[in-house]
Amino acid sequence: RLRTKIVCTTKSYSNLGLIISKIELINETQNLYQNETQVYKVLLTRAIIFHFENGRELMFEKDDFCFSEEIVIKVGTNMKNKLDPHFRFERDWNDDEYTAQSEHEILCIK
Repeated sequence: RLRTKIVCTTKSYSNLGLIISKIELINETQNLYQNETQVYKVLLTRAIIFHFENGRELMFEKDDFCFSEEIVIKVGTNMKNKLDPHFRFERDWNDDEYTAQSEHEILCIK
């Protein structure tokens, strides 16, 4: 059993018994321009996807809300296609004064 300071939470250790075939890091760059002058740039890791030899995948995805520390855990296949779109940043900031852009870069570790 793992100990936690969080009340009413049970955590336990589980061995998946699976072999990792590769790991993908999905990095995101967010840029904000005010009247065509860049005023903000941040680089962050949006998600980490573990690919297993049996075809299953385990994804840890950072919430798409500014300053959130929440991590969402998803299991399945084709997890890159299940990433939340990174358009919230663009949607929330684009107006007459600001232009927001974001893009993903995928790094693969085998």
